Amino acid sequence: MRPPPRTAFDLRPRATATATDDAADAAPLPRGATRIAPRHDPDADGERGDRDAPGAATGAGARRPVRVARGINALLVAVCLLGSLHVAGLMVVEVRRLAYTEGEIARLEAELDAIARDTADLRAVADRFDDERYRELLARRQGYVHPEETRFIGPQQR
Repeated sequence: MRPPPRTAFDLRPRATATATDDAADAAPLPRGATRIAPRHDPDADGERGDRDAPGAATGAGARRPVRVARGINALLVAVCLLGSLHVAGLMVVEVRRLAYTEGEIARLEAELDAIARDTADLRAVADRFDDERYRELLARRQGYVHPEETRFIGPQQR
């Protein structure tokens, strides 16, 4: 008795087909389909049981080997490898971006500290704005002299 015909959405396992089945079952399978044959009994005819033996595929009762969709498997492996390489590349990009960002944060913090020191110095000057002697000292540090004085340029004092 034959099983009912399969539909496109049938999830049952495919029926096995061997050389001893009807001529209708021996028709070639569609591309990507798998034909499963029972194991060869080595004691039945005295031959070796593996299908790769020389002369095993010849003769009237030869069975077709199991055909697996190797192209699909190779494609899946290639896609997985490319995906892994892509993820590794993204990780490298993110690590470089993290290192750059941390460097920029350190640079900006140092710049902010320098600005804070400059601000503190300017506030100290602004706090003593009313002191006339302090203002004269600041003017002399910048190189100003009174009109009746003569300016001499010498080594800078720190």
